Amino acid sequence: MVHPMRAALFALLSLSSLAAAAQDAPAALCRAYDNGQWQTLGRGSLESCLKAVDQSVLGYNSQGFKFGLAGRQLLAADNNYFYRSEDQGRSWSAFGYRGSVKAILDAAAPLQPVTLPVATADVLQPSSPIPQVEERSCSVYGEGAWKTVGNLPLPACGDALDRAPNQYDDTGYKYGYWGKLYLAADAKNILTSDNGENWTPLRPR
Repeated sequence: MVHPMRAALFALLSLSSLAAAAQDAPAALCRAYDNGQWQTLGRGSLESCLKAVDQSVLGYNSQGFKFGLAGRQLLAADNNYFYRSEDQGRSWSAFGYRGSVKAILDAAAPLQPVTLPVATADVLQPSSPIPQVEERSCSVYGEGAWKTVGNLPLPACGDALDRAPNQYDDTGYKYGYWGKLYLAADAKNILTSDNGENWTPLRPR
């Protein structure tokens, strides 16, 4: 039988070993896609890279996005959200709403300069194409009629619904469509659904 004090000491040593290993692991290389080229910004955490990409790329592309790389993880930013992809842009997840992650990014340490040649296994190859952000027809309901806004990325369609007059139905929602995807908004959130019954949050209002 292991003495409780010895077991606790072993657990503490194990955590210390993991922390030391994390400190020894090289920070991810951070790159930004600007003017048709990948620019190396330095090494650091995911949060540091997101902040650096957002600051260094001054303009959004024609679809309203900025792109970057943290190691082999693709990053993107629009006016409202930060995103990341671990499968080279085939699927994306939200890192967070700008307002909610501002304090985290502000506190992120500056990137460390890169002084050694970068191993090709460290990042996606510079020739890797920037993924296309899907656009669909966006329609919102307001002022008693449906209005087609245009072909937009999903976050932009959510913004259009947010800006539409707040004419809520009896259940407290107003509605829109992004292609065949249902959109709804109550006083606090923008929601999405692929069947009109099960809803997931897109972003807070």
